[in-house]
Amino acid sequence: MPVLAENLKFLREKNNYYQKDIAKKLNRKTNSTISDWENGKYTPSLVEELAAIYHVGIDELLKEDLREKYQSPSDQLIEIYESLDTDKQAQLLHYAQDLKE
Repeated sequence: MPVLAENLKFLREKNNYYQKDIAKKLNRKTNSTISDWENGKYTPSLVEELAAIYHVGIDELLKEDLREKYQSPSDQLIEIYESLDTDKQAQLLHYAQDLKE
């Protein structure tokens, strides 16, 4: 998925917005349009407005993986954990418990 699409979804969720909230802020887009942007189907023409809503630079929004920049360490761990199969989840948990001691 393009970095812009991932950033749009990440920033919306990070700011506790629903797709309908973003549609309303843009005064003319539907929820399905926001979904299409977040799924990489279409590139929005309103990049400047979206950057302003999320308080990020246009270049950041278009080019950087903002999850790495703004995601908390605990959220990063949860994302990694959820991406693992059951055996590796158990290994990660065991390793974390060893570190704790």
